[in-house]
Amino acid sequence: MFDLLKRLVCLGTLIALVGSVSCACARKPQELHFEVLDQGDGLCCGWSPGEEPALLVIASREEVDAPAFSLQFQPSLADELRALGYDRNFVVVVFRGGQSVSAPELIPETREVVRDGNEVKLKTHFGQVNSAKGVRPAGSSPYQVLAVFKEGRWGRRIRFILELDGKEVVERERFIP
Repeated sequence: MFDLLKRLVCLGTLIALVGSVSCACARKPQELHFEVLDQGDGLCCGWSPGEEPALLVIASREEVDAPAFSLQFQPSLADELRALGYDRNFVVVVFRGGQSVSAPELIPETREVVRDGNEVKLKTHFGQVNSAKGVRPAGSSPYQVLAVFKEGRWGRRIRFILELDGKEVVERERFIP
């Protein structure tokens, strides 16, 4: 009888221990802090994003001068991106896609950057032009450049998702050291 009671106590302790460890390991999505470095209606020369939204992720200083899409940054922004500490940050550029008009409301507005394991969501809003005031009939490619602060452990492939008003529209995968 004593032996049975002892086994039940051990089993109960083991179940409680396993339950507490599994609860402690359950991860919650983590909001990442970010800073808007630049935004506007035309980033640079050398590349046009087309009509669709796009994402560019820069994980190292070397990528500033040779980023994807054959993109060339304005000299002042390129200097700022080169000076960034990539051991503590990475850069994400959100492109709205080509527009037939230029207006401040068209610039992407990233409201939140959330990491959940190997996934980072950029929760973004694309405004609409509500009046003709401030609208220029010109081709534009609205963008926003973000420095995202690394929090927690990285050193793995991350799936980046551009989420517009709750809908996933662009996905890109990159290794973030």
